[in-house]
Amino acid sequence: MLSSETYPATVEVAIGSDFNISCYMNRRAFPGKNSSHLYFVNGRTGEQVAKEYISIINNTSVMLTIRNANEQQTEYRCKCGTDAIMETKVFVGSPPKPVKDFACRSYDFEYMVCNFSKPSNPVLTQYNVTFYIDSAEYQYQPECSYDGRSRVVCNTSLANNYRPRVELYHYIINARNSLAKMIRPQQFEINNWEIMVPSKPGEDLRIEELSVNGLTVAWRMPKWEDYRKSLKWEIIVQPENATALELPGPERTHGFLRLQITNLPYAYWHYQLKIRVRVKAPDALWSEQFIFPFRTLARKPDRPPLIKPGSFYVDSQETRVTIYWEELSPYEYNGDNFTYTVTEVRRGGKVIDLRPLQQDINLVTFIWNKFAQYEFEIRSRNHIGTSDEGSRLTIYALGQRNTKRYEPRAVHNVYHADNRTYTLSWSKPLITEGLENYTVYWCYPKRALSNECKGSMHFQQVPSEQLNFTTDVQNALQEHTLNLAVSADYENFNTGLHWTDCTMDVNSDLVKMDPEVMAISATSITVHWSVERVCTSILDGFNLTYCEVSKGEMSAENSTCLQKPISKIIHKSAKKDEIGDLKPFTLYKVNMLMYSRLKKGKISDAQLIRTLEGTPSPPRQLQVTGVTNTSATISWQPPSQPNGHIRKYTIILNTDKYEVDSTVLEYKLPNLTSFTAYKVYVLAHTVNTSMPSNDVHFTTLIGYPSPPGHATTTNNSIIQWTRPQKTSRSY
Repeated sequence: MLSSETYPATVEVAIGSDFNISCYMNRRAFPGKNSSHLYFVNGRTGEQVAKEYISIINNTSVMLTIRNANEQQTEYRCKCGTDAIMETKVFVGSPPKPVKDFACRSYDFEYMVCNFSKPSNPVLTQYNVTFYIDSAEYQYQPECSYDGRSRVVCNTSLANNYRPRVELYHYIINARNSLAKMIRPQQFEINNWEIMVPSKPGEDLRIEELSVNGLTVAWRMPKWEDYRKSLKWEIIVQPENATALELPGPERTHGFLRLQITNLPYAYWHYQLKIRVRVKAPDALWSEQFIFPFRTLARKPDRPPLIKPGSFYVDSQETRVTIYWEELSPYEYNGDNFTYTVTEVRRGGKVIDLRPLQQDINLVTFIWNKFAQYEFEIRSRNHIGTSDEGSRLTIYALGQRNTKRYEPRAVHNVYHADNRTYTLSWSKPLITEGLENYTVYWCYPKRALSNECKGSMHFQQVPSEQLNFTTDVQNALQEHTLNLAVSADYENFNTGLHWTDCTMDVNSDLVKMDPEVMAISATSITVHWSVERVCTSILDGFNLTYCEVSKGEMSAENSTCLQKPISKIIHKSAKKDEIGDLKPFTLYKVNMLMYSRLKKGKISDAQLIRTLEGTPSPPRQLQVTGVTNTSATISWQPPSQPNGHIRKYTIILNTDKYEVDSTVLEYKLPNLTSFTAYKVYVLAHTVNTSMPSNDVHFTTLIGYPSPPGHATTTNNSIIQWTRPQKTSRSY
């Protein structure tokens, strides 16, 4: 052998066996070296093999001996110094191991797919899959992927003898490697019908009937007759934002599968019909789910809004009354353009035409006479029509008795932070004769309005002996501030809603404020807030903080102050404050908190507000260049403080005026008179006009004078003329 090499090139042995690898060096390639310089390195670990496993055969050869080899797949590399001579690949493994996870699925009588994992084995093992149906003498080859991947997938289609209506298939797996030429074949019996996966249902689905509370649909299933094991259906109707309904399977008539859905809960509501199917067999797979969206037909609302005898509030002037109701849920709208309508108003028993002063989704306000009895009827309405029934509210004449003696007293509200609940408590009215019960009302408040609701009003009656009410736990992810009120319900009399005087946490924590911020001028903004939900007796005052932020800020939460924030301490009885001495057209961040002697409330969410536009500072650095006898060019810089959007510039030249666009910062003055003194300055305009820029005086250059005028001669040959109108220079 003339070249250096290892022998053999590949070793395949069973676990626990011994093997040898020889290494020969060509001394011409390694002058001055002999076999004592040869060694082996494990290519997988990179470690040098210990010398005790290496025997020197002669001056040019060594032998590596590995005894009782463990399972491995590596290469041993023979080296001389830093030079590699050659490597031998080593595979220590087992005879073929049995397959443990052979499984198959058939798909709608079209084809069958089987697969299994190759058992782990460093020694390359070859697999061969066949199947037979009636007799093992007639075996067929499925189309299998036997590549180097760890999983084998076999496809048996109509092209390679898949027979849809045959129930039992017999699969055979043969495996072999260098350690065992052939082991006993593994056999697997597959029930074609029990592993069948039906195709996605809903083919050619059509609506046969649609109503306000039901749906009938039909679809085709071409291979219905082939499913001898019968089918199990999963039929689900999913109303939007509601609990799903599970229904029985379809019936087959006239070649179609028909599903009749009745008693759906909501009219004119969005639903999803979800259908999937599988054979009735253990471990059968569901088909792909078919999803069909639909909407039931519309009808007029089924009911009016709910109203209680005390669902009204009389304003402090006793000239207006506001009626509240509990709204219908969206699934009760039954149609488009849903609203509430006052269908009848009676005063003193007679129907009158009384138009609302204000109407919202949850309330309506009317002019009111406290000496008259009113009856209101309110109904729900959509694009189909108005609800058959109406809710009626009677407001008795309150001016004929001392209503203060019939009102709940000392109404206040306590918030329990530990479980996010409110407890409303009150004292009995001075007169309790005829008192039947109390009604507690609650809703989420509108910003800075303690007696208006954002969303629906809710209510609950409590016995006349009960003087408190605790709400359900508020959702931690939603706003937890609540407006609460109580009414005292007498037989044939009610004084309406009485809102809480204040809200105080059981641990005297202060609620988070929610102020309203408004720009009123270029240099000032106003802040309004409400403390109706907090007892002013526990307050020491308010801390209002503001600062200027970058004009490009979009999010109040992430905005950063450009300078140190300014804080104002405000008296506890105040309901608004004006922040002055601000920069025009500048973005400010505002937040505030309330504080008591013991602690501070949580700071409000930051709000961004921009002051209004103001007067810009004068344009800067006006200069004149390029003066000729008929023109001059002026240029200037924009105001250092634009205080708004610069809309234009005005150039004043002596008594002349020129207006230019806000983007123009240079202008050529045309048609000037030669050798004439001029004064020029520039004004900037936002909503207001700036003070003048610096004024510049200049004189145009000498030009050509006009001809002398009125030349005359006399008998004494004296010539006379008048001076030129335009001299174009001095004399």
